[in-house]
Amino acid sequence: MTADIMMASKTPFTHSKIVLHVRCKETGEDYAVKRALRTFESSGKRYRQLQEALNHEAVTPHPNIVRFDKAWEERQVFECMVLE
Repeated sequence: MTADIMMASKTPFTHSKIVLHVRCKETGEDYAVKRALRTFESSGKRYRQLQEALNHEAVTPHPNIVRFDKAWEERQVFECMVLE
């Protein structure tokens, strides 16, 4: 996934996560990517992150809510991408 995007800026989100402003190289669309700074500490924490992604996927489109695009794991770190 990361080969398809280029980073424009980085913003601290919490002590354990950051938000990246990225641009798709192919389409030029801007996205926000929330990235965990640490690997999963337990299977329970991994499960909760996956549940969060499933909850985002279930939200129906609304003009006041950013659109969730996808979530993935990379090197045991959870990331999710939303369209800005």
